[in-house]
Amino acid sequence: MKGYLIVAFLATVVVLSGCGRRPIPLATSYPLTTQQKMQAAHHWDVLADDVAARLKATLEAGFGSPEQFPDIYIPEPDKKRSQFSQTFYHLLTTQLVRRGVSVITNRARASQGSGSGYVDTIAYDSNVMVIDYDIQVIQHNDRRLSYPPPGIYTALTGGVWLVAQAIDSWDKAALAVFPVSVAMDLNSAADMYLPGETNTEVVITLTATRGSQHFFADTGIYYINTGDSEQYDDKMGKTMRVVNE
Repeated sequence: MKGYLIVAFLATVVVLSGCGRRPIPLATSYPLTTQQKMQAAHHWDVLADDVAARLKATLEAGFGSPEQFPDIYIPEPDKKRSQFSQTFYHLLTTQLVRRGVSVITNRARASQGSGSGYVDTIAYDSNVMVIDYDIQVIQHNDRRLSYPPPGIYTALTGGVWLVAQAIDSWDKAALAVFPVSVAMDLNSAADMYLPGETNTEVVITLTATRGSQHFFADTGIYYINTGDSEQYDDKMGKTMRVVNE
């Protein structure tokens, strides 16, 4: 009898080891990371503030004191561009000026020394640093499910258990409001700190060039609500669609 059991065990091991081999590499996930989600104009201002701070730090490292900084020119987006493009222009200009950075306008710069009055185009020289930004909206069509971090369900379950204990065991049922509040707070915290991933992302790239040289570059990737994608789409570019093949 023992001989049959040994043979059966060895056969099972062989079968399972054969099943463990895959004709293609095993898919693994990236290490856990976070990505911010833009849901308000305030978030655009936070981005402008961050970019302005880092750009000024780069200028200080390259030129020293603010008196030595080159003039900054940001082309004003036309009305065909997105709400984000038009709003971010004003937000970034404001944040740079607050930090003492000289931001010139096309009209003021073009009129200097020309004697021809204001014009709509700028003839800046190689000393002027030009800031441009590009926005790409990416729509994913076949994203796999994501899961909340470990511990969320345990915390929520603990809150539910407290509610049940309060109802079943406490003499004063009114006191059950406290564990109910705990459970609701846990759920609210999950919603606040985990706003949820979406199938739509926006990639925002900003560059500062002087002559033919990139002096500063920054790219940020953010989740956005799918219904807000038109706020970022410049129409002039293309919306990238990532599909499953």
